[in-house]
Amino acid sequence: MMSAYDGNAIYADLHEKVSAGFSLSDLDMLNLIHLPLMRTDIPRYELAVRSVLLAQTIPNVTKRNACVAAAFAFASRFLEEGEADMILKEVKMVDLFELLVKDAVKDREREIALNLIKRGTPIITVSEITGIEVPILEQLLNEVEN
Repeated sequence: MMSAYDGNAIYADLHEKVSAGFSLSDLDMLNLIHLPLMRTDIPRYELAVRSVLLAQTIPNVTKRNACVAAAFAFASRFLEEGEADMILKEVKMVDLFELLVKDAVKDREREIALNLIKRGTPIITVSEITGIEVPILEQLLNEVEN
């Protein structure tokens, strides 16, 4: 289905927007992530690299991190064995690695907090153990009770 889209034109449009400092719409972000699956004269691997590199230049940090992580994760599912590792080396994805580690740590902290809450540990104690703020833990407690 994505092969019906002109990846060359979409890449050029996205590159122009990012270079000019324009904010990307949700549709633009989706197009950036799906670029390697679109019809293009650029090899899929090279387009995946270009997508991640372009995503790294997005001025808005939140959008940049989301696009970089999603573009890499999505592209890596459709690349040949080892090409995802090559992308990581080629584009020096320190930010992506840090982002993925932070997300994994947050997920683990949330899991620990939920287990402690389920066992009846006071919220203030759970906050001290996990570093998660009390209001967030109260939301988790509401989730557990509902």
